[in-house]
Amino acid sequence: MMRSPWVTSSDFPPKLVLLTYLDNIRGQTQNYAVLLKNGGPLIGHLVFHSYFGNHTYEIGWVFSPHYRNQGYASEAARSMLKYGFEELQLHRMIATCQPENIPSFRVMEKIGMRREGFFKKCIPNGANAWWDKYYYAILQEEWLTLTC
Repeated sequence: MMRSPWVTSSDFPPKLVLLTYLDNIRGQTQNYAVLLKNGGPLIGHLVFHSYFGNHTYEIGWVFSPHYRNQGYASEAARSMLKYGFEELQLHRMIATCQPENIPSFRVMEKIGMRREGFFKKCIPNGANAWWDKYYYAILQEEWLTLTC
């Protein structure tokens, strides 16, 4: 995983690339490029930002379809948990996804997060439609137990 002021790939919309670039050069990084080791291509990005005060952060991920189901999301997310808990000394990290996004919540479970909630019809999706959301979290003390 690499913090980068740019994101380039045909797999990601140009507007996202531009907004990420502008945020990163202003020192407001929330999106982190995920590259294959040894200078490989951009395969996805992690979202990492304050969620509640300075002690709780949210993590999320988006990966190119060509690199899904190969463990890259789990590896990158685990690295961000390590950074958040061991370097930033965060108390808690959360992640959310829609229940239909099975690969995403499997990543959350694989990295030690637990499902804390199910929010029914909480995200507007068009004029008269709503999406549900799963809510996952892990505490610093749980992370330290997993990594010892």
